[in-house]
Amino acid sequence: MRFCIKIVIVVTLILAAGLGVSYGKQPTVLLLVSPTKNHPTEYSVTRQVLESSQCKVRVACKDPSAKDLNGANIPVDLVLEEVRTSDYDALAIIGGYSVWKYEGDPEVNRLLHGFFDSDKLIGAICAGTYVLGKAGLLKGRRVTGPRSEKLRKYGAQYVDGLVQQDEKIITAKGPSASESFGKALVEALRKKESF
Repeated sequence: MRFCIKIVIVVTLILAAGLGVSYGKQPTVLLLVSPTKNHPTEYSVTRQVLESSQCKVRVACKDPSAKDLNGANIPVDLVLEEVRTSDYDALAIIGGYSVWKYEGDPEVNRLLHGFFDSDKLIGAICAGTYVLGKAGLLKGRRVTGPRSEKLRKYGAQYVDGLVQQDEKIITAKGPSASESFGKALVEALRKKESF
């Protein structure tokens, strides 16, 4: 009888501690936003799709605060210097009218190459694709984005469509692709790890 009570207590403690049946690791996605003029749809819809699919989302920016095109605040969890690649399963760059400032930025390039070299997923939507191109990550890859000629200058093979995946790189055309972009990230994460 005492043995049964002990087992019940141990099982109860394990379940209460959250150590019960595991459904896999909850993936963590880092959204990279610029300090100003982020596209509100690209940010909010992508984030909603990720979170509704049980992904943990963190937001990083060069500055400790960020705003969208309408001046609304975007909560920033950490600045770029605080990002440790090992803490994340994927990185996604949100587009907008000032993301171009990240093109060729040494800190952003260090971050992107850290994710790439660690075999992690990297995504970019709209003008965020140019940041990947400038970092040299699109050369020879099938990609989509807002302007084919600029992506081709980076050595990419432009494909007209909402979303395009080439191995661990996922690109999306623009605001109308936000939901599809989020879903593509989730699907790619599911293929990499079950969750």
